Amino acid sequence: MEPNIESGVFGMVMKLCAIEPSIFPFQLLDYNTHTGIDAIVKGDHTTPIHQSRLLYLEFKYFLGRQLNHSFRNVCSIVCWDTEVKNGDFVEDINGESRRMRIVEPLKEGDYTGYFLEPQKKGSQIEVYVLKDYLREKYAIEFRPRTESSFANK
Repeated sequence: MEPNIESGVFGMVMKLCAIEPSIFPFQLLDYNTHTGIDAIVKGDHTTPIHQSRLLYLEFKYFLGRQLNHSFRNVCSIVCWDTEVKNGDFVEDINGESRRMRIVEPLKEGDYTGYFLEPQKKGSQIEVYVLKDYLREKYAIEFRPRTESSFANK
């Protein structure tokens, strides 16, 4: 089923990582259910934790033009969907703006890349729009569950 809240996105990512640990180019290490950044990740599955650079990952159900966290130290955002279009700006709680750059897949098996690019210095933040990522990379598609879709079943 399609998630409809942020914790549903997290749950789906956890299920996907359990089935296919290399589905994302990061490894989830810790998840915070309180305030602040949602998860701590490391960049790969082979480097020992004590030798890894630890980074922050933010989960969102729906990514809008306002982010209620700082871009500082965020390596990725995983959301179900987004309203942010190519060239739009997203602003964090510190007033920093980043421009969304959306890159079409170049070949079969690729996926649409979403990147929040800094205006000054810093690393770009990759945004995984899970709905698109799963459809394009793994041919997993979700559809709404309506009353009529269960009729006579």
